[in-house]
Amino acid sequence: MVHFSRIYYIIIIIIIITTATIIIIIITITIISSFSSSSPSFSFSSSSSSSSSSPSSSTS
Repeated sequence: MVHFSRIYYIIIIIIIITTATIIIIIITITIISSFSSSSPSFSFSSSSSSSSSSPSSSTS
């Protein structure tokens, strides 16, 4: 049953990496849009629902 814990660690790492990349992509899109259009009302960063539901119960 040690393999299952390793699989869970790999899944948690993949979830953290994917959420980090999504957040970076959203930040870059908002920066590019804010530089391209100087209107502050075009900030669609509120629609970025980054639900980082990474379980902190890491059983060693």
